[in-house]
Amino acid sequence: MEPFIYGNSEDIFKMGRESSNENIKQQRSTILGAEGVSVENPKICVVGVGGGGCNTIRRLSEMRVTHEVELIAMNTDVKQLRMTENVRIKKILIGAKLTGGQGAGGYPTVGEEAAVASNQDIAQALEGARIVFVSAGMGGGTGTGGAPIVAKIARDKGAIVISVITFPFRLERARVVKAREGIEKLKEVSHTVIVLDNNLLVQYAPNLPMDEAFKIADDVIGKAIDGITHSILIPSLINLDLADFMTIMKTGGIAMISVGQGAGPKKVEEAVAAVRNQPLLEVDTMGATGALIHITGGSTLSLNDANKAGDMLTENVSQNAPVIWGARVNEKMGDKVEIVLIITGIKSNLLSGGSNVSMEGGKINVQSQPTQQQQFQPQQTQQKRVYEPTWPAGRYGGTSQTEQQPVYTQPPQGYEVQQPPQRYGVQQPPQGYEVQQPHPDYAQPSKPQSRQRPILIEDTEAFAREQEELKNIMGAEGIELEDPKIVVVGVGGGGGNSITRLSEAGLSKTCLRSTRLVAINTDKRALVEMVKEDKVPISKVLIGGKMTRGMGAGGYPDVGEKAAEESFNLLQQAIGKPQLVFLGMGMGGGTGTGAGPVVAKIAKQAGAIVVGIVTYPFNLERARQDKAKKGIERLMQYCDTVVVIDNEKLRAAAPNMPMNEAFMFADKVIQDAVQGITETIMVPSLINLDFADIKSTMGNKEISLICVGEGEGPDKVKQAIVSTFNKPLLDVNYGDINGALIHITGGMNMTLDEAHTIGEGISKGVKKNANVVWGARIDQKLGDKIKVVAILTGVKGKSIPVEGGKNSRYISSTPSIFDDMGITYL
Repeated sequence: MEPFIYGNSEDIFKMGRESSNENIKQQRSTILGAEGVSVENPKICVVGVGGGGCNTIRRLSEMRVTHEVELIAMNTDVKQLRMTENVRIKKILIGAKLTGGQGAGGYPTVGEEAAVASNQDIAQALEGARIVFVSAGMGGGTGTGGAPIVAKIARDKGAIVISVITFPFRLERARVVKAREGIEKLKEVSHTVIVLDNNLLVQYAPNLPMDEAFKIADDVIGKAIDGITHSILIPSLINLDLADFMTIMKTGGIAMISVGQGAGPKKVEEAVAAVRNQPLLEVDTMGATGALIHITGGSTLSLNDANKAGDMLTENVSQNAPVIWGARVNEKMGDKVEIVLIITGIKSNLLSGGSNVSMEGGKINVQSQPTQQQQFQPQQTQQKRVYEPTWPAGRYGGTSQTEQQPVYTQPPQGYEVQQPPQRYGVQQPPQGYEVQQPHPDYAQPSKPQSRQRPILIEDTEAFAREQEELKNIMGAEGIELEDPKIVVVGVGGGGGNSITRLSEAGLSKTCLRSTRLVAINTDKRALVEMVKEDKVPISKVLIGGKMTRGMGAGGYPDVGEKAAEESFNLLQQAIGKPQLVFLGMGMGGGTGTGAGPVVAKIAKQAGAIVVGIVTYPFNLERARQDKAKKGIERLMQYCDTVVVIDNEKLRAAAPNMPMNEAFMFADKVIQDAVQGITETIMVPSLINLDFADIKSTMGNKEISLICVGEGEGPDKVKQAIVSTFNKPLLDVNYGDINGALIHITGGMNMTLDEAHTIGEGISKGVKKNANVVWGARIDQKLGDKIKVVAILTGVKGKSIPVEGGKNSRYISSTPSIFDDMGITYL
């Protein structure tokens, strides 16, 4: 009896690749005609592309998926690759020169270009692979744009390519559009595309904590890969071989995957029912073109059990469709049975999207939507292209270059050389002005924090550790770790007060490493008296020192504006080259109203997404209200969006609070928004927000409303939704809202259903065609609480200018979700 053929398959597997290959060599000597035949097992790779794909790779390594499979993580974000710590994972940074290791910003075009730029590294990693699984989350930047390139490289090298992708939640309307277009590209270069729908996770795991719910999809992927791999590589009762696998997958089109388990006398029926009732894609299996079934059971698994399962699962498959199946005994399973089913050539309404996508024979045909697609293009691909000779490192600025080492010695084709604006004295001072010399007290406002000078003392060791970790990432040579730059700027007295309170409240360690606080004022005393023992460092900038002598703008916006123009160089140094700027100020005074738009313009010229957050004066301050409206109009020219906080609504929301606490209430709203959005961008979360999400919802130069909500206990979801809308800091008509950015934070027990219900509930309160993006994050400190921050864009109300300030209107309305939930709006 041959031990190789009849031995325990688990024992053979444990022998490892080298020993089993040696065993095969010994057995081959007794087989006629086997001379010269390779004994190497076929190389099988699982490649995770982008944030979602890398999360899958990390979880597969934690699940200890068979060591016969090579796990590869590819990303444009070097931080996420560093967080993928398992030693068996090969890590590749793609597009390093294009993105500087900072990620694709949610832009599929950048993800695509990054993968193309790193095609040699990708090809090297996939060399010799016979089967390649490409895993990615659709709707973002790197996964949506990069996965099709990875799949094409693998296919060109002769591998069978199975792409396994997740489809975004329906409420993520902008991502859904990008996802469908990404799947169309992926379909063209993959043999089979398996789609897992996040929306169905909500149905099948409503009460599980979010992290466990997302693990369900990865568990399905892991079990499918394990099952297929074991059946191909390990002798089983009913074998699958590579040829069988290729037969099903080569013309698979769109496919679904499902896993089910059963135990006891009805174990087969239970497992089949679980497979049927819990697919992760709503599909019509009638006319499916093929099926692959893998069955694993304990020692009691019979041939009749395996046949029964196969017959039950292929009832709706076409008579002529190939059906292959394998069965394996794993004595550890006892009386249980587990079935993995992949059905190919199916149709799905989810992917058709109604009017803009159709499917024929498993092939997706997407009608492009240029007006929506345009907003997802990165800045360097827009119509007006400007070349800056000192384009710095970062998102699209190439590798780590300094101002003395421009990225390009000549401007790229089609770009103009950007000349500094002469009117602000960068080359020549305006008539009647001298070139501004730095004030001795504020000569060196802190520049963007460098990883060479960590903010926190304990970061020194972390920095050395990070540099060491880069050595294990292919493509990261020469990359300097630098956190994405987010700058919170306070202009004038009101903005400075907000910065002070943010500093006193403190920010999380994550925010500290990525966020800088900057206070700008014409009043020297106000800057000097700002909190000195601050938890968060503040860069203080005195502007217009020669004109105002540090005495303030006297409530005159034109003085504030000229002060900012006089100190234009100084402001450029203080702002730096951030990716996102929160710009806070009180409207109606001198410095904030006048200098704020100039600061916004500087930030916009630096390439940042600029979010203005302003307070609007009380009704009794009629003169200040007139100045405030004009200031908001000017600010809207340079900001992607302007969030307005009405002091009158603040008075209504906190009527009995001491004044200082009432204003702290507004600052707490700002703090929650800044910290929530920053951490969801910076830290790989369960549902990520990225810079493209912010740009897509806030890039229309509109007025926005910020809302915060909180819930606790059995009714925490309802409480969170109600409180989010119940005390808005601006009177608006909710029916006019064009977009919403929703951030949800909860404790360890927050479920996917709870987060999704909140996101869906808030999105129902806005226009049906509004652009809605959302993120969700776990914070253990919250316990049983859920916190919500929502920024609603395109609002109109009685206290804000509409259509450039020509007229104003206000129609009182309540979100429709309140009617659906039977809630009385206060």
